[in-house]
Amino acid sequence: MKIFDFGHNTLRFSEEQGHVDVFGFDHDLTGSLVIYNATNQSIVPDGRGGTLVGGNIDVHDVVLDPSRVAFKSVNDQLSAHATLIPLL
Repeated sequence: MKIFDFGHNTLRFSEEQGHVDVFGFDHDLTGSLVIYNATNQSIVPDGRGGTLVGGNIDVHDVVLDPSRVAFKSVNDQLSAHATLIPLL
């Protein structure tokens, strides 16, 4: 999956199984990531000037400060729902 973010957003991810490439986050200086129900909570360099979050979210062209990433837990498996679920 590829995400192009050129706004000032919070990007939210569920317990994603596949690889996600995030582009444009280097222009979103106030943006943040929230990952729900992550089994991997690592934040490491991707080896190309970006950051690999949770082992599968590759944020290109920006070294993310850990303060811009939050790992949260909810009781539901979010990826199994076809509809929106309110998140706190």
